[in-house]
Amino acid sequence: MKRNKLINNILVFVLLFFGFTAWFAFLMPWDRLPDPDAFYHAKMASLTWKNGPIQSFPWLDLTTLDKNFADQHYLLHVLQMPFVNHWGIQNGSRISSLVFAVLAMLAMTIVFYKLKLKPFWAWAFLLAISDPFSTRLILGKSSPLILAVFFVAIGLYLLYKPGSDSAEPGARSPETGSDNPMVRWFGPIVRGAKSVMSGSGLRASSLFGLSVCGVLFSLLHGGWVILIGAVGLLMVGKFTFDVAIEKQKILSAIKNAGWAQLIFTALGVAIGILVHPGRAQIATFLWTVVLKIGVGSPEGLAKGMEWNAADLGGGVGVFSIFGIVLLLCVAGLLFSRKTSLRVRRSNLPDDRGDEQSADRAGVDLSPRDDNENDELMGFMRPIIVLGPLLAALFAMTIKSVRFAEYFQPVLALWTAYLAQLVDWEHIFDKLKFDDKPTQPRDRQSNLLNRISRLKKFIADNLLPATVMFSSAICIFNHVWSSYNSLHNNGRFMDNQYQTPMRAISAQAQPGDRVYHSNWDEFPVLFAQDDRLRYVSGMDATFLYEASSTMALEYQDFVFKAASSTTDELWGFVHGKLDAKYVMVDQDRWQDLAQLIEKDARYQKLAQGDGGTAYKVSAGD
Repeated sequence: MKRNKLINNILVFVLLFFGFTAWFAFLMPWDRLPDPDAFYHAKMASLTWKNGPIQSFPWLDLTTLDKNFADQHYLLHVLQMPFVNHWGIQNGSRISSLVFAVLAMLAMTIVFYKLKLKPFWAWAFLLAISDPFSTRLILGKSSPLILAVFFVAIGLYLLYKPGSDSAEPGARSPETGSDNPMVRWFGPIVRGAKSVMSGSGLRASSLFGLSVCGVLFSLLHGGWVILIGAVGLLMVGKFTFDVAIEKQKILSAIKNAGWAQLIFTALGVAIGILVHPGRAQIATFLWTVVLKIGVGSPEGLAKGMEWNAADLGGGVGVFSIFGIVLLLCVAGLLFSRKTSLRVRRSNLPDDRGDEQSADRAGVDLSPRDDNENDELMGFMRPIIVLGPLLAALFAMTIKSVRFAEYFQPVLALWTAYLAQLVDWEHIFDKLKFDDKPTQPRDRQSNLLNRISRLKKFIADNLLPATVMFSSAICIFNHVWSSYNSLHNNGRFMDNQYQTPMRAISAQAQPGDRVYHSNWDEFPVLFAQDDRLRYVSGMDATFLYEASSTMALEYQDFVFKAASSTTDELWGFVHGKLDAKYVMVDQDRWQDLAQLIEKDARYQKLAQGDGGTAYKVSAGD
């Protein structure tokens, strides 16, 4: 029996592998990179392959990156190296994104499976088609790897069972009983490594796994505070459950909130920072990345679209198909819970725990299967534990849409747990009306027969059809939205700016500066010529932190070029920046392009592929 179940599960995972591969291959635009940052990551992977870890960033010497740079996505660039080296910048980025997205979804599916959330494959499928989660996985960034690590860490926290080591009951391992504090603290790491190899020791392997997640997250992304904060919020949820449901004393609940998980997660992050090749600059670099860019940005400074706040439609849309499932779960819990969770006799109003006390408390003490109640309590606990994290991520998503990539996986997990408490079989049985109509004797019985037939029609046909139609519309909307956002963006084609940049590269000397239209064009130019210096990139905040006046003036020439003069632009490009060449996107910034075009001091070199190249004259 177990063997057949194992074979069936393996078959499911094989089918999911091909299904995820086909889905993300369908979404992937094969003639462009959907996000400009993908050019940067692929180029960094290529440079890392050739030169080793990149520990300085001279290409943006006017920004804070010139003196404070750390490759916060170092592990991503290492993993991308073989793809980029073999297939080139564009195809290497796309193929690596596809591979990472599939692996991420398989890792998340394993979490659903290990947490016994049935049907585990369905939750993974619904998550994979959710927008913007699905699009974030194939943007050529570190998102799929980060989200896989993030989701696995949450799963390990929920799987953690204090005292569930494989030792005999009452036995004490040498590490646990040792008086040496080093052995006591680091023993679980050693035992965790052994348990992973042997497949036993849930407690130790969970702690070891959380440490590994901390290491991976800190090497994949500079925002490792998100992982530590997530574990902290899970602790808040655990404390809430222990106090409100388990009726533990506050001090006991604080002690059992999950400090070991938090410590080992933070320990993994610390190890990741220590082994990071840019560890000397990581603190000052992350100060700008996390606080200046992630938490807040300078007033009046343009940022990427992903940092914008969600509108009403976007706030509702992030619930995806899980919004419909949640509504069904709420209705199911109101009308057909699996069973009433057993309340311990010790929680009754007095200490006697007799039937009289139970009656006063309104508690049903009828015999129930202990395994059934333990299983239900096991599903109810994570619902409360995940609550604070889910609420915090939703608030962050409302503030910045990009956090939807974290919110939607946690929402899928929370919804899956909620669905386990509903007796779906009983609901479907109740919806069936098998009553045979009675022979009409009078008007009243005839009316009752019609009402009965109407109820049967609604239950058997209309209600399921409505749910299925709503779900299909929601799924189609997300599929279309994902595909449309990736394929109908005319920017960042494989040949974006190639004609003007080839003309510049043919004449420019190493170290020459290129004035380009806007900061988000830097990755495309950088990917084509890493010998030159540019103005702004990665985020507008990096230039603002180095010189707020230069950053705002640079931005004004993009958005307010119609009110600027040719002499003002010349003074900035030639005087302040000492730029030797200009690359302007005439499709996006028509006013700026016209300002340059009518100034004879710029010598046109080439035009095409969305941009125009100019050489800046040596004198007036």
